[in-house]
Amino acid sequence: MSQGIPEMPQQAAPVPGGLPTPQQAMPLDPSKIEGAQVEPPQGQAQPSGPPSVGGLNAMLADRFARLQKAVEAHGGMLYIYSGARHPRQQAQMLQDAVGKYGSVQEAKKHVALPGKSDHDPGAGVALGLGDGAIGVDVRGDLAIAHKLAPHFGLEFNKKTPWHMNLAGVK
Repeated sequence: MSQGIPEMPQQAAPVPGGLPTPQQAMPLDPSKIEGAQVEPPQGQAQPSGPPSVGGLNAMLADRFARLQKAVEAHGGMLYIYSGARHPRQQAQMLQDAVGKYGSVQEAKKHVALPGKSDHDPGAGVALGLGDGAIGVDVRGDLAIAHKLAPHFGLEFNKKTPWHMNLAGVK
């Protein structure tokens, strides 16, 4: 991995002092988290545009494939290790973050709410881009990818430099 890129986060650390509190041990009900969306709201706009590719927005899938080839042409490699996620998977990630950071409020600083993540398969619909996730987490030669991504209409998150999404959509 290139220097200057932070290491990927590891699995949630065990709760200090041993067993979690009852609040930490109880699974989060994503429907009870303020602002979370587990199921699409009634009457939500139907997907417009091309269908998703493996859960990714078609535009994102195409741009990523072209970026991936460009990274390879520069002697590197790039691959998606976390693409589209159902809101229930996102809720589990949030629950894991609550265990790591101690509260929902603190966990929300590190993990998007269910239904609010770029990884959500419906994220593109809300923006009129068609169905599919508009963000992915990638691994590989990130320094090369960071330099080339803008040429393909993609951008990396400054806070989590392994998260890439369609440029300018949020």
